Amino acid sequence: MSSPDHSRNRRFELMLCVVVNVVLHGSGAFAASEHPGAVAVVNRIASGKEPIRRAAIPLVEWNQGHDEEYRTALHELIAATVRRPVLDSTFTAVQKLADCPLPAASASVAQALQASDWRLAMVAVEVLGHRRADDTAAAIRKVWDRPEAKRFYALRHTVVCSLGDIGGPTAVEGLVGLLPDLDGQLKYEAVARLTLRTGENHGSDVTAWKEWWTAQDGVVPDVPVAANEELPVDLPWQRALPRFFNLPIYSQRVVFVLDHSKSMLSTLEGKPRLEAMQDEFTKVMQRLPEAAAFGMVVFNERVDVWKSALTPANSSSKSAAIQSIYSLQATGKTAVYDALEAAIQLDQNIEQIVFLTDGRPTAGKITNDAEIVNAITLLNRYHHIRIDCLGIDTEGPPEELLKQISQRNSGTYTRIR
Repeated sequence: MSSPDHSRNRRFELMLCVVVNVVLHGSGAFAASEHPGAVAVVNRIASGKEPIRRAAIPLVEWNQGHDEEYRTALHELIAATVRRPVLDSTFTAVQKLADCPLPAASASVAQALQASDWRLAMVAVEVLGHRRADDTAAAIRKVWDRPEAKRFYALRHTVVCSLGDIGGPTAVEGLVGLLPDLDGQLKYEAVARLTLRTGENHGSDVTAWKEWWTAQDGVVPDVPVAANEELPVDLPWQRALPRFFNLPIYSQRVVFVLDHSKSMLSTLEGKPRLEAMQDEFTKVMQRLPEAAAFGMVVFNERVDVWKSALTPANSSSKSAAIQSIYSLQATGKTAVYDALEAAIQLDQNIEQIVFLTDGRPTAGKITNDAEIVNAITLLNRYHHIRIDCLGIDTEGPPEELLKQISQRNSGTYTRIR
């Protein structure tokens, strides 16, 4: 599983790449290779023309002796535009402050928590989590109470993850206070981060976490966490967790994306890969709690969405899904991008995608590995779906593709054999 630091840095790199692409191809304000100097960049950020502002922000270079001038310009831009209909330059300004070395940059970003557009507020929460400023944790916690947080899983997910990534006393108090309201993937994300940051391991026992925090009297243990430290995968849980090839399923809204291309005829531990997948799917369905909802996408060169919406995990729907999966034949090529695209677009509030394949992308809209990773990550940017990838006998480029998809989308990669 990717670490909080690693996943955040990947997301910021991606967002900044998108901004640079806009500069190169969309603004027409000035060539991206030009660097007009700090004064000119600041003046252009203050411009009343959106294309000029948008093109200037990527030219900000921290630690070059002009940090305060740049921060002030970005602060004023956010303050002036945060209540307006969404502007690319405001998003870019918030993102650019992620790595500003000045402590005051956190307050500049925090302005965007009040944005009328929930997506901008979400980006601000994510940036503040990256900056680990505990003095912003109370304001981040308030975002949970926005009406949009009830509608959009991505906003709730960002609040929980950012509080956990900050890990200071205000953040930990806020996260422990949220635990009674969390279930599924959000509960896992909170508990995993509390476990990593505190050294405690109370799993899903909310009462135990509350009692521990009360006894701490506001002091967070000084637990060293490496920059690449992974979140714990298996945690003590107060119910039996469904598993797919031993991957625990904490989420309550999950989509299974399953390969049935021709290569799935090859064997895995004495049985065809397709049959092994069918058996594992049967097991996970049998254990999926009735409170959950699920979806299924199966693919070769063609993508088939089982139902057009997530389905309650009652006995009849689970039986129907199992019957459907056993009707599959292993044939055709492998449309990796198309299958993941269909899964992401199935519902606004999916918590997890479990993606299983045994081959490289050989069909579909996109077959280049790097383009698939970037396109899926962009498609997922306002969903925040955890994408866990499982590869049967994958090695070399196909394995690296699955690793990159998982790392860039807060998931794990598991190689099966």
